[in-house]
Amino acid sequence: MSKEQKKTITEMTIDEKLTVIADCIEHMNRRDRWRAIGNIIRTIIILLPILIALGSIWYLYENIGILLQQSLETVTNRFGGGTEQLLLQIRSIMEQNTHQ
Repeated sequence: MSKEQKKTITEMTIDEKLTVIADCIEHMNRRDRWRAIGNIIRTIIILLPILIALGSIWYLYENIGILLQQSLETVTNRFGGGTEQLLLQIRSIMEQNTHQ
């Protein structure tokens, strides 16, 4: 309806009023659908870093012994054979702690 054709609420018939109400509800449904999609996307964006952090923590928890052993071997290789005794002591300590 154009501005000239618009009627006041008292001049409208019940069918016209119901049509206006239905149009408003349809507009609200579209807006709510887009809001829901936006909320889902925002939730995924918020949860991704949390899931990555939890996965990293779990990976470190499961593989900390292997990672420490590899890093210690790298250190001993860089600094020569003088650290082999230190490496053996650290390995024995790690083995004692893992058996507990």
